[in-house]
Amino acid sequence: MARTRSPELINDFLGSTQVFASSVNDIIEEDLLHQVGPRHLTFAQFKLLKLVALTDAQTIGDVAAFLGVSDPAASKAVDKLVRQGLLVRTDGAKDRREI
Repeated sequence: MARTRSPELINDFLGSTQVFASSVNDIIEEDLLHQVGPRHLTFAQFKLLKLVALTDAQTIGDVAAFLGVSDPAASKAVDKLVRQGLLVRTDGAKDRREI
């Protein structure tokens, strides 16, 4: 006899599988980074470069939200990549306070 599945149970299951898939993806990307990437690049820096590469230009606020850190911490992360020559900081086109 078929059991009726509640939408909440299905949503919980799908949410759990998404978290699991994301975690597996992070593990695979981190392993790949260590195999082929430069040793001076952290996994968080790698993820930040991936964010910038796959999306339009990001603000420091967007980077902070993505990394789950404060704006000053995100700015520091971007500065490190700028010093390594992997990112370029530019002023916003409409608002010079935006970077």
